[in-house]
Amino acid sequence: DWCGDVLRYLPMLARMAEIAPSWNIRIFYRDRNLDLAERWLKNGIHRAIPVIAFFDQNWNELGYYQEKPVQVYKEEAAAIADFAVLHPDLPDSSLPYAEMSDSTKQLYAPYMVNFRLSRMSAWQSMFVDEVLSKLA
Repeated sequence: DWCGDVLRYLPMLARMAEIAPSWNIRIFYRDRNLDLAERWLKNGIHRAIPVIAFFDQNWNELGYYQEKPVQVYKEEAAAIADFAVLHPDLPDSSLPYAEMSDSTKQLYAPYMVNFRLSRMSAWQSMFVDEVLSKLA
């Protein structure tokens, strides 16, 4: 409930499962199920979420999907760069969020919320397309 990617894509997965009645969804919390989280590490290092794993009826893994569509990473990076361009007066506008001053965070947070909300529908469509391509 704290991860924007989970909040953005889990409802789409649930809708896909409604349309595909043979799907049986089970949701687990990453930090309470480290054995599962360790199975699908991002870049072999990070416990990313969401992870959506697909299995056949005999529990053979068919594939998995991790975090968010590739294009979303690119769009978010561009938005972050745009924020720095829009605020050249802020010396920390291009730093990672955790390293920004409180005053910069107060401008950055609503900027990113608005950006992400404006792209939500497109990103959800990308998610559906990527998940289906993993299953193809």
